[in-house]
Amino acid sequence: MALLKEDVVKQIRDAFADVKRPPDDKILHFPGTGGELWIESFLGSTEKDWNDINPENIGYECSALAVVSPAAFFYYLPAYMTWELRNPSSSSNTVDYTLYDLDLTDRDANTRKIMEDRFSALSETQGEAVLAFLKFMGGLYGVDNEAANSAIASYWKKFEKAKQ
Repeated sequence: MALLKEDVVKQIRDAFADVKRPPDDKILHFPGTGGELWIESFLGSTEKDWNDINPENIGYECSALAVVSPAAFFYYLPAYMTWELRNPSSSSNTVDYTLYDLDLTDRDANTRKIMEDRFSALSETQGEAVLAFLKFMGGLYGVDNEAANSAIASYWKKFEKAKQ
């Protein structure tokens, strides 16, 4: 059965419903190393719920997921995934960068460890929502399908529910 965009959005919303914004000093993985430039639209933000993040900021801050802490990744990821589902033909680099930020393929050991730390903050239900997102994106024309499928194979496939 084909995944419907609305079903994937609902799955993400349900899985990440209670996630709240970490304080500014807990957003960057490595504060003071320049990552602030990649998330400047988010620093000082007053929203507390990821559903309230300004969509323009997501389209502008295409590299944010690469520099955030595990707690901030947990908060920003559902906003990025739902934005991407609504804007798959956007000219923003966010469309492909979100997929790249979920792929462990060809990563050096340090980067892989950082990414696994981010991913490990997610529950099984949230991992299943990420997998549904990647499967949906992997079937769309005009996005980096290879990146979506590579991300699934490199980490997210383990969230596949066994068929009854």
